[in-house]
Amino acid sequence: MSYDPQNPQSPPPYPPDQGYGYQQPQPWPQQVRTNTMAVMSLVMGILGFFGLGCIGGILAIIFANIADDQIARSQNMETGEGMAKAGRILGWINIILAVVGILIAAVIFLFVIVGAAAAPALSGQ
Repeated sequence: MSYDPQNPQSPPPYPPDQGYGYQQPQPWPQQVRTNTMAVMSLVMGILGFFGLGCIGGILAIIFANIADDQIARSQNMETGEGMAKAGRILGWINIILAVVGILIAAVIFLFVIVGAAAAPALSGQ
């Protein structure tokens, strides 16, 4: 009995013979990795809040830029765009907080200096 595509009652054909014996090995699937510089960017951005301050922020931004370039060149073999973006954002926050802190310290220092200079004039001496 042969297979007739016009007749749904006929049995389907057997699959093509694969043969016996040695078959070609299948290549290993490519593994997608997380970019190391993206991880370092996120770590530096977090450590900037715990003592590294402005330096951690600058390093986080530099590492994020390097990570973006490496991920773009990896042809979808590396991930970590989100970590690089988070590290860049944390880096900018660290830098802004450091600048604001320096400005506040400068204003306080000026008030102390002006207050110390005005103190003898106010005491009447």
